[in-house]
Amino acid sequence: MRLTPGAQVLEVGPGTGIVTGHLLAAGAHVVAVEPDPSLAGFLCHAHPGADLEVVGAPLESAVLDPDRFDLAVAATSFHWVDQRRGLHKVSESLRPGAWIALWWRLFRDPDHPDAFSRCAGGKRQAGSVPQPFSMTPDRMDEFVAGSRTRLVLICGLPAAGKSTLARQLAPEIPAVRLDKDEWVARLGADVWDHEFRVRVERQLWALAQELLAHGQSVILEWGHWARVERDEKRLGARALGVGVELHFLVAPLEELIERAHRRTLSGEWTASPMTRAHFEQWATIFQPPDEEELLLFDKPTVTSRFRRPGWTG
Repeated sequence: MRLTPGAQVLEVGPGTGIVTGHLLAAGAHVVAVEPDPSLAGFLCHAHPGADLEVVGAPLESAVLDPDRFDLAVAATSFHWVDQRRGLHKVSESLRPGAWIALWWRLFRDPDHPDAFSRCAGGKRQAGSVPQPFSMTPDRMDEFVAGSRTRLVLICGLPAAGKSTLARQLAPEIPAVRLDKDEWVARLGADVWDHEFRVRVERQLWALAQELLAHGQSVILEWGHWARVERDEKRLGARALGVGVELHFLVAPLEELIERAHRRTLSGEWTASPMTRAHFEQWATIFQPPDEEELLLFDKPTVTSRFRRPGWTG
């Protein structure tokens, strides 16, 4: 299919809009179905005046016109969707003769199959045509758990000890640390600038994926407050064939407030102070991982020798 100006395109789960930008540049009218309110808002701000409609809802419940679209796309996002209901919804929205493109990242050598490839259909004979296959995210977890390369997510509210733990783990794994606050500050921006932080986080995640694809372990030490954020990183790393660890740091709210106060007094934190009101608000939106979620991650390859009470993972 050749995308022509004016084409009607349905994009499922655009996230930060990497593919959205290319579709708009090609002249398409894009209807982006994004369930995350913050990402939906980011798309609107990132493409002002563009031929873009943002539907803030899961695909399964989104209201879409039937027989409207020439193309439907989902770039490493369709695993979030109930496959049966999602495909039915998409098929109803497509015109006769329309196209659908769903893609994931997959790295494999067909002549030297790993466990993932064997499960997907066995070793391909030389010269034969590769057969289509499918792999659900939960099965993918099982096959890449043994990878030596690791994505390490550190989860917790401010002042929980994320940077302290990351600095201890980095030389022992070994891994590259990516600290969003540190990058924002070094770029001369205000760490309270939400839109700038979103852009930095997007770039750091792209860098992390590139490093992981080359066999370099990475620690992401920002908070990962929402389950959807942790799922995105876990599944993204699984698609690259690497293991994923989650280290969850928790402490009483009063202790976090006191730590933040000490950091301000010592000069370690130079931005506007984090107040009690901030922490009380953050505590209402933070989604701590439960036991079921923790089981989706790999066991840590390195255990910190200087762990505080409340550190798990």
